[in-house]
Amino acid sequence: MSSNDAILGSCCGTCGQIVGIDSRTGVLNWEAWERRAKRLLDKTFGPVALLFCDVDNFKTVNDTLGHQTGDSLLRSIAFGIQQVTRLNDLVGRYGGDEFVALLLGDDNGTAVAHRILQQLRRVSVCPPGTEHEDLISSASVSIGVATRTISELTSLDDLIQRADSAMYQAKHAGGNQVAPTPDRPTQTREARPQQVHQKI
Repeated sequence: MSSNDAILGSCCGTCGQIVGIDSRTGVLNWEAWERRAKRLLDKTFGPVALLFCDVDNFKTVNDTLGHQTGDSLLRSIAFGIQQVTRLNDLVGRYGGDEFVALLLGDDNGTAVAHRILQQLRRVSVCPPGTEHEDLISSASVSIGVATRTISELTSLDDLIQRADSAMYQAKHAGGNQVAPTPDRPTQTREARPQQVHQKI
């Protein structure tokens, strides 16, 4: 059973859609992902990494090839991220053309991020022989990576903010690459033990 499956099992009753799943991409929607990510962070004492992924040139795909192609690209990227991450990792759609992945027990995250880039190079946006084959030949994303060590009390919001900032560094450097956040001093669990079991 995947990490996404644990939050499923019911539908909205009228549309047939599964609650918690983004209907366009098949991964967790933002609300479900955020809720589960906060619970996991609250009870996880090992290291974690958060990947913030933004699709490169997505507006160009929509404007030139149409929204159906754009939707297909989002589904392919979501599937590609799931192919690389593990069953206990948490993958979701942040919104628009952005995805997030929470990697439990990972104190680096950049290795997984680079595997995502390799995986997505197999996704063809404009197949050979089509009118726009020279426009965007394969899918790519810019990925920011933020980590929390075993002794830190970094919140989910802080991890997202740091990973998002790193993603913009990757985007401004040309895209299709990974940017980790720089190390910085953080409060430790020993310094503020009363927050370890804080309920979300």
